[in-house]
Amino acid sequence: MRRYIFAALMALVGLTSCVVDDGYKPNKDNSSKLIYQHTTNFIYNNCTESVAYVIYADALLRGDAATADVVKGLFFSDYTATINGNDVVITPQTSTYYYFTVKTDGKPLAEGGVWSVYYNLAREPRITCTGIVGENGAFSVQSEYSDYFDTLTIDHTLRYVIDAENTLAITVTGSGEFRDAFNYTIEYQIDAQNPLVYKGDNLSNPAEGTINIDYLDEKTGYSKSVKGTVLSNTVHFE
Repeated sequence: MRRYIFAALMALVGLTSCVVDDGYKPNKDNSSKLIYQHTTNFIYNNCTESVAYVIYADALLRGDAATADVVKGLFFSDYTATINGNDVVITPQTSTYYYFTVKTDGKPLAEGGVWSVYYNLAREPRITCTGIVGENGAFSVQSEYSDYFDTLTIDHTLRYVIDAENTLAITVTGSGEFRDAFNYTIEYQIDAQNPLVYKGDNLSNPAEGTINIDYLDEKTGYSKSVKGTVLSNTVHFE
């Protein structure tokens, strides 16, 4: 469902961008903001929304109580986490009707383990991560999906730490592409030298970093390139 909503919003971006750039509104950044916001929403819906479960499970399975406590305080204060063999089941204390399971292949992420997050008894995972050998708190998220409505590709690497302020910081690098059935396409590349950094409990809006976005409406030929740089939670466009 999230993918279909995103497709509809992309149609709105195309229309609004033309209006903005034709001078209907004087602020030239309006279309850039829309494209940037929909791109960060796409990253959230298809990647960062689910990584808290992976991070929490990783800390619990590694026996890193300090990191687990920080992550629990941010996201899971009203949840119960149970280690079940190689897996971690995370359940809200207020409900027994839904839960999340982080399924592992028995290998730690630091040894290249492949972990997936499932909601209830869903057959398809919300996200699948592959650990980076030799690194604690590092994994990749790669995904390809295509159906009648849309096509997407994601190739990200994430690293998490508890920073000097004793809060969670997640660094995201890589790229992605989205194309809906109406031929609206977005391609983005996160600047490897200035990656996106998400802090605290905000997994939808990066606090720092630079992302380059190319937007194309293949039906009208309208295109726009957007470079968004985030400094202290404020986005600047070039």
